Amino acid sequence: MTTFKYNDGGRAKAGHHGKTGDCQVRAVAIATGLPYNIAYALLAPYQYENDQAMGGYKEVLTSLGWTRHPGRHKGKTTHLTAGELPSGTIVAQVSQHVCAVKNGVIHDIYDPSRDGTRMVYAYWTPPRLNAPEVQATKIRLIAQAIKIAEESLALMRDFQAELTADMGDAVIR
Repeated sequence: MTTFKYNDGGRAKAGHHGKTGDCQVRAVAIATGLPYNIAYALLAPYQYENDQAMGGYKEVLTSLGWTRHPGRHKGKTTHLTAGELPSGTIVAQVSQHVCAVKNGVIHDIYDPSRDGTRMVYAYWTPPRLNAPEVQATKIRLIAQAIKIAEESLALMRDFQAELTADMGDAVIR
């Protein structure tokens, strides 16, 4: 039986409150050890609608060197339970959800295992890197997240300038 540990991936600490469909951000943050806002920024280009990620965790994990494994292999179905998942840290894709699992323990805001009966469509395992390689990868990702944030800020400034120009003599403070 897989056990469960409540873990919001750093969402509350990052200043986000309330309920949201951010399972991809949580799973990436928890599994990679990246801060929630960095994971959020990395997933941001992959179409957010109403604060819900519509895709992107696969691309982000691939860019980090993670490997995808099918949940069904040679006629055998993998379930979200410790005895059927590899040890270590993984990201598991189940129906309508993605979660991080560390050594058989689900790290999420609720237990999505359905008592170990929930089928895993696919799971992702991290690359085998030494400590300096892990640090270098995290630094590269943080730089990528900063670039995304800077591009977003530039778009907001351009939009603000357009609105200001459209207002004519009105003063915006």
